[in-house]
Amino acid sequence: MNEFLQPLEQTLALVIQHRVLIAGVLALLWSVQVFNFLSGQRLSRLGIVPRTASGLVGITLAPVLHNGFGHLLANMIPLLVLSILLLSFGEQTFVAVSVFITLVGGLAVWLLASRGAHAGASGLIFGQFGYLLTNGLLAQTVWAITVTILVALLYGGFIGNVLPKFKRYKRVSWEGHLSGLLAGIAAAYWAIPERVLALM
Repeated sequence: MNEFLQPLEQTLALVIQHRVLIAGVLALLWSVQVFNFLSGQRLSRLGIVPRTASGLVGITLAPVLHNGFGHLLANMIPLLVLSILLLSFGEQTFVAVSVFITLVGGLAVWLLASRGAHAGASGLIFGQFGYLLTNGLLAQTVWAITVTILVALLYGGFIGNVLPKFKRYKRVSWEGHLSGLLAGIAAAYWAIPERVLALM
């Protein structure tokens, strides 16, 4: 029982400790979208534009840019829930995995995706989803397996959104979803957090 309760207590402590940072990230997302809305969605052009020099900047900017309030609302709750679950494995793991997904997943979109500006936090969300599912299968600790089951139950339906035929919403980047998912799986399989910590 302690193997389950201790990570839960640590997660709650981390959320409380970083409540200002978490609130700040949410405020940033909303502030960017309000400015984007007032500017006629001009900021969305700063997303990942495949195979262009200017589009490389979008790799780091894409997670905070959204194509409307509906897009942001659809991403906000999964991003918050999955980020907290990822944080339960430690701050270093959260940072290492999030940066890896953003850079590697974003680069894959830049190299392989269809034309247009790809923006939104969904690539990061799918990456966190992929990491948490894979980590539970590899780590095989009580908490990691519990998180895997929880993530599968909450967001298992997401998996269809990585397919090219996914057209339920206009201007949704299935390539961003797939790239993020594969980057998250790779981060778990290659033990990216442990490799980063070994360098410190």
